Amino acid sequence: MKRKWLSALLSGALAAALTAAPVSAASVFTGETVDEWAVERVESAIRLELMPECLEGQDLRAEMTRAEFAALTVKLYEAMSGKLAEVPKQNPFRDTQDPEVLKAYGLGFVTGLTEDTFGGEEPVTREQAAVMLTAVYQYRNEDNRKAFLLWVALYGRDNDLNDDSNLTEQQASNMLAGIYHKLDTVISSVGAEEFADDGEISDWAKNSVYFMEKNGIITGVGGDRFDPQADIQAQAALVMSVQMLQKLG
Repeated sequence: MKRKWLSALLSGALAAALTAAPVSAASVFTGETVDEWAVERVESAIRLELMPECLEGQDLRAEMTRAEFAALTVKLYEAMSGKLAEVPKQNPFRDTQDPEVLKAYGLGFVTGLTEDTFGGEEPVTREQAAVMLTAVYQYRNEDNRKAFLLWVALYGRDNDLNDDSNLTEQQASNMLAGIYHKLDTVISSVGAEEFADDGEISDWAKNSVYFMEKNGIITGVGGDRFDPQADIQAQAALVMSVQMLQKLG
């Protein structure tokens, strides 16, 4: 009798939990807001909490704005670092009070169009997206590198990482290279396959584009082309963020 009572109780609790669970936005995609090729990755972006609020309920096939991409970089940084981004005390822009934009600016992921103008409604190109995503990777890894060096300096002696003397920063850096090599902040594009339209990629963006291509974050658009000046769709940016978290996170 007790077993039957317990079984019924557990079954009821499970049913209640399933009924009460919120329905993910990923379960209601109909093809009207996300292209078929991107659905699975966009669903992953939602599960991984990479979807910024400003994109919820939007047509993700549309071109992404600078403000939206700034919010995406913040989400990606928080997922990769495990830290919450903070709004800086000073706002240099006269055309926005968006906290996500200011967080991204404070972290160095985005810049203004001018000294005091952000231009949040302007579109983002594919090469600009590569540069901003690379900035997230660099900042997160440099942040972790500094944290590791601090840990070594403070606790190295207690953890048999050195002898009777404190590690120098160089020694700590060498140890870091061996133990935590993924935190290297040097962006290398060595080994990347050159796109057929390489000449159209801006010089300031090439290293980021090929770094992302080499690591499987960014792919071409067909015909071995990158199409660097094309505006990036929100769904494509979300796919890139998932790829980045999974492969470089």
